Amino acid sequence: MGEHQASCYQILALDGGGARAVFTAAFLAALEETSGIRLADCFDLVAGTSAGGLIALALGAGYKPSEILAFFKDRAPEIFPLTSGLARALRIPRWIARSKYESETLKGCLQEYFGDRRLGQSALRLVIPAFDSARGGVYLFKTPHHRDLRTDFQVPMWEVAYATAAAPTYFPAYVSSSSVRLVDGGIWANNPAMVALAEGLGYLGWPQTSISLLSIAPPHSPIGNSARSVAGGLFAWRDVVKFLMVGQSCAASNECLHILGEGRFYRVDVAIPAEPPLDQISDDLEGIGTTEARNLINRIDQRFLRHKAGPYKPWYQVNGNSPAEAKKGSENEREG
Repeated sequence: MGEHQASCYQILALDGGGARAVFTAAFLAALEETSGIRLADCFDLVAGTSAGGLIALALGAGYKPSEILAFFKDRAPEIFPLTSGLARALRIPRWIARSKYESETLKGCLQEYFGDRRLGQSALRLVIPAFDSARGGVYLFKTPHHRDLRTDFQVPMWEVAYATAAAPTYFPAYVSSSSVRLVDGGIWANNPAMVALAEGLGYLGWPQTSISLLSIAPPHSPIGNSARSVAGGLFAWRDVVKFLMVGQSCAASNECLHILGEGRFYRVDVAIPAEPPLDQISDDLEGIGTTEARNLINRIDQRFLRHKAGPYKPWYQVNGNSPAEAKKGSENEREG
């Protein structure tokens, strides 16, 4: 890879998808293994929602994509223990009134994986969407890559991961120590590509013509309604949530394509005949991810892997401050 050029910036955006994010981790792992290039060195900003947010945080924590893939494969059976059809059917009565799964297992796995790392210790600039279910508004966790971002860097990485992945009906909401109640960022930004692009254009002030963006989605099956069913009622629109998420994703991709153009926006979006549930690990997804990386390696190598991201330091380190000093300085500013 050549030296970083200040006039060129690259963004990686990772969709949510629950256990289907095995595809994303396998895809990134295969790209890294085949190219021999550390992917984290190629991107100036990474955004991820839900399971994609977990991958983004893990990259920021220094994990390799192969290690992230191993986490999904090893821990998903603990997080999503309902492997048989009978076990899943027996859980339905509970699911009607409560979340399908308890939070303790997921929290325990994330705490073990991320340890005591905080968001401000990420080696990458990160944007992680969540949703404030109490006030009905968007919520973005961000690394301290701008002077105005003065609070999130103190939040433990595992808490950010849980908040963005707390899918409604599957897991209880994340409740912070200050009683902020957050749920899965997929509520509004399952495809975080446009969120990431807005961050690059806005807070980071990167020129539009200098940005390239790689967006990756887990495999999904096509969705649509017949002309007869669109006039129907509740049963005809039983998949309305999926329609809403597909619509948001299409809008985000189209907006990025419109702003950046085909030469600087690329979307990995694989259609499969039948997509597995959000809470069920499938060995097929790892194979599909590896195969897709094999098919696209040359294209992605030429467009994204020959860039070396510029150095990133949290704003408080620019003057040699520690996180504690930064926190104290922010409090003094507010008091003043």
